[in-house]
Amino acid sequence: MDLMGTLVRCIFLSAIAFSSLPGLALGKDVSGSITTEAFERPLGGLSTAAARALKSVRKISKGFSGGYSGENFFSSRHLLIEKEGAKCSWEEGECEVSEEKTVELLSSASSDIAKFALQILKCTTVTSEAECSDADCDWEDGECTAGEDFLGTDALKDCMGDAAVFLEYDGKDAACRSLFASEEACNGDDDCTWDEDAKECGFDIFKVLIGVPSVSGRPLGFNEVLKDYQKWLLTTSIADGIATTDDLDEILAWDPVPFQCPDGTSQLVCNLVVNMQEIFVDSLYCGKKFPDGEFLARDCEADPLCGVDEDSECAVAEEVQNRVQQGILTAFVESVENPLIREILVPFFTCANQAEADCKDMCVWDEIAGECEADAASVMPTLGKTARDRPEPLCQMLGGVFESGCVAASASQCKGNPKCEIDEEGECSPDEVIFQEVVLAGDADFKKSYDKVAKKCNAKLKKRDCE
Repeated sequence: MDLMGTLVRCIFLSAIAFSSLPGLALGKDVSGSITTEAFERPLGGLSTAAARALKSVRKISKGFSGGYSGENFFSSRHLLIEKEGAKCSWEEGECEVSEEKTVELLSSASSDIAKFALQILKCTTVTSEAECSDADCDWEDGECTAGEDFLGTDALKDCMGDAAVFLEYDGKDAACRSLFASEEACNGDDDCTWDEDAKECGFDIFKVLIGVPSVSGRPLGFNEVLKDYQKWLLTTSIADGIATTDDLDEILAWDPVPFQCPDGTSQLVCNLVVNMQEIFVDSLYCGKKFPDGEFLARDCEADPLCGVDEDSECAVAEEVQNRVQQGILTAFVESVENPLIREILVPFFTCANQAEADCKDMCVWDEIAGECEADAASVMPTLGKTARDRPEPLCQMLGGVFESGCVAASASQCKGNPKCEIDEEGECSPDEVIFQEVVLAGDADFKKSYDKVAKKCNAKLKKRDCE
């Protein structure tokens, strides 16, 4: 193959890796790492986890089991009886603080967290729709729950701060799809962008995360800069003599002058595109070391930079493509200015392209898909801290829910976490003990009073002494 043919092939293979051109297969579509599709799963997963966290708080006092010092003080529908009952009650072979005594202690507490708990209990003890409305609660699916203003999505957004984008993703993406059927109408909305390939409207996550609007699922200007960069690689490699040398070490050590980002183009877009250089260089290296028709497949495969492609030619190894794709993801995450959003995104894109042996820590291996993905539970502590940093009772409770990891746990993780349980809908939900711990931790006086009573009750070993 002549010089120009070799260079054109290198450029072409690089383009395949970035653009997945039809009819040729170098390997995976590296450019897919910076399309909106790449964000759908992690953002959708976080959105679901956030919604489930709110749902778990709204389900408080509806059948959860367990409790602080063995006492489930949110479980009874008789908690609001205005009387002083016995201090202790015999439950499942143990003497615990009675429900009446618990609500008595809560009712006398002055903290916001105690009042918050009582407001939820007030709603959940109501059994008729009329009484539910009178109590400023919401009637849903035959049950009374705390109202939307009290435990609604807007309240959750306030708790999550800048991370609220993860809660909003599913809803906004669905709204863009359903509201705008034409490109003009879609692009006229600040939150939406038109995908020319899919012929549909979707949420513009690039604009939200990095401030760069997208076109057909890629940052604005990406395709144009990619073409410019390919031409630049071709001309610069010829000018530097890298294209004519047979010195393989010189090829791998090539360090050209920096690519100048075109005027009017976001520097971020150029930072993504220049990752292609490694594929171009390695493609040139493999082509020179193992010329077409003059190599044994095992020799090509033995070189860590090379691999035999579907055309039986020695091309860039899949490991190199994975590394380049990871470089694109890293460049993207580093471009996110908001530190909270960046911290949440890191595990999702760090785990991408990891081999099964390396898929650990904050990553999990998906046996069905055959790929490594982030363990959503690994970012729950970050969301929990974000919520806990706010003083509102709902935020404190949501913080406890996120920190438990239950709302993002797999079935096996759920069973292995004493603070989680499988609910009636088959989902992993936080055990009631989490909410109790938040209330107790948020009101020192209440905790002191409750612990004092609990200590006396727990010391009674016989039913007759307890009651």
